[in-house]
Amino acid sequence: MDRQTDFKIASWNFKGLNNGIKRKKILTYLKLSRVDIAFIQEMHMCKSEALKLKCSWVGKVFSSPGTGKSRGVSVLIHKAVSFTETKVITDKEGRFILVYGQLLDTPIISCNIYAPNADILAFFHNLSQYLLELEGAQIVVGGDFNQILDQDLDRSLPRRGTENLGLNDIWRTMHPEGREYSFYSPPHNVYTRIDYFLISEALVNNSIDSSIGNIVFSDHVRRWHLNVSLIKDSGFIKLIRDEIQFYKQTNNREDTTLATWWDAMKAYLRGRTISYASFKKKAANKNIITLEAKLKALEAVRSHTEDGVTLNKIVKVKYKLNVLYNRKAIEL
Repeated sequence: MDRQTDFKIASWNFKGLNNGIKRKKILTYLKLSRVDIAFIQEMHMCKSEALKLKCSWVGKVFSSPGTGKSRGVSVLIHKAVSFTETKVITDKEGRFILVYGQLLDTPIISCNIYAPNADILAFFHNLSQYLLELEGAQIVVGGDFNQILDQDLDRSLPRRGTENLGLNDIWRTMHPEGREYSFYSPPHNVYTRIDYFLISEALVNNSIDSSIGNIVFSDHVRRWHLNVSLIKDSGFIKLIRDEIQFYKQTNNREDTTLATWWDAMKAYLRGRTISYASFKKKAANKNIITLEAKLKALEAVRSHTEDGVTLNKIVKVKYKLNVLYNRKAIEL
C-alpha cells in the first residue's frame, strides 16, 4: 500500500484495553493488518491510560475516555500518515470523538462513535449537529452504531432500525446483496451488522475496498492462556543443547582465553536463536492467515445455521488465534 495516497481505516469494539497483555496483542494485530487509521470503541481507559495506546507504529492518539471503566473511544493514526488536526470534539460520556483536520491536502472529519442502546435518536441528532457545524470537509463516521441500517440484509432476524445520517454505507455500496455480520449475540442466537463506516459521497469513488474482518478476540471468554516463550519451547531447548555440544566439539578452548571462547559461543548461539525465532515467526504468520480464513468461513456457515458443531469449531479457532497473538505481543 502506498502510504502517501491510500489509507486503510479499521474500526473495532474491543470491550476493554486496560489489560496490558490484551492491549499489546490488539495493537500488534492492527500493526500486522497494516492499519493506517484505527477507530477503537469501548477502550475502558481513563485519559492518562489512553496515552498507552501510542506505541511504535502509532503517531497520534485522540481519545474520549468517558468514565475510564466503561465506554470510551479513540482514533489512532499511523506515524507515516500525514495528518494535522485543527479541532477535536469529545463528549463526557465517551460515546464519540470528532477529529477535524488535514489528511494530506484534504480537509476531513474522522468521527468514531459508540452509540448507546437507549435514546439513540437523541444521540444521532446531537452528533449530526456537530457534523453540520464543521462544514467544507469530507466525512468518515465509523464505529459501533448499536443498530441496524438494512433490516433485510444486516440481520439474520428482522427488527426495526433508524436512518444513516444521509452518508454512504460504503460496505453496503460495495456489497449490495452481501450478508456478512460484525456481531453475534449468544443469548438471542442472532448475527447482526452494527458496525459501519459512513462516508461522504465524494469519498465513495476514491474507496478501493471495504470488508468485514473476523471476530478474533472474543469478549465472552473469561480466561487467559499463559504465553509460551522460547525458553519453554521444547524444540528450541533441544536446538540450543545440540548447538552447545557442536560448538564445544568444533572449537578448541586451548587456542584462546576462556572469556573470549565464552563470548564467541554466546554470539554463535545468539545467531542460531535469531534464526530459530525467525522460522517460528514465519510459521506462525502462515498459521494465522490459515486460521483467519477458516474462521471467516465458519462464521459464514454459523450465521445461517444453529449447528452446535460449527460453533464449537469457531471457539477452538478463536482460541488458537488468541494464543498466536499473545505470543506475538510478547515478542514485541
